[in-house]
Amino acid sequence: MWSEKSIKLINLIEFLSKYYIVIIIGFCALLYSSFGFKKDTSRSIRIITIYLICYFLSEFAMRLHAAYGIRNHYVSHFYFLPQFVLLSLFYKTLFTKFQKKIVNTILITILSILTIQYITFPKLLVELNTLEVLLTNSAIIFYAILHLYNSLTEKGKFMYINAGILLYISCSTLIFFLFRLVNFKELEINSDPIILVNRLLMIGYISLYIIEYKQTLWKSIK
Repeated sequence: MWSEKSIKLINLIEFLSKYYIVIIIGFCALLYSSFGFKKDTSRSIRIITIYLICYFLSEFAMRLHAAYGIRNHYVSHFYFLPQFVLLSLFYKTLFTKFQKKIVNTILITILSILTIQYITFPKLLVELNTLEVLLTNSAIIFYAILHLYNSLTEKGKFMYINAGILLYISCSTLIFFLFRLVNFKELEINSDPIILVNRLLMIGYISLYIIEYKQTLWKSIK
């Protein structure tokens, strides 16, 4: 059982994180946009900049829908699919020639599977698609682990970003399926602490992008 002080602390942190998440993501997107579209900017950074902008827009849209009590499940597709495509392209710039072929195969295969699924079951376009989450997030986690493996033999690039992607997407995927299991089993649990953990993970995730900017990217553009 949570004590009264613990509940108050959780409520305070939840209140702060609820309104600061979008601001932090927006700040990070602006930070990367300040140099992400310059002519001499690498393709990797340009892709990450576009990803952060898409991340901000999808998160903002979800919060806006929730604030007005509008069903926002369809917005999830504008989060998971762009994330999958853009991070696939991002890791492709970091991989070897053979690994790039693996990324191409995974990208085409997953997009084909999801396209067939949405054509067959169009109602899923306005719902949270469990298969979409599983396939896209699993692929990204695989990329992150592969990049971590590559860094064992040579100096890895964007290691803060890679750590954030690996930790956040792994944990958020587990949280997502935990909620799906709870809903399926029709169990009654207090979901507030889990939601809070996910929001704190999001803040930590974006913070690693800011650390990457300060520790690595800022030095290259000074």
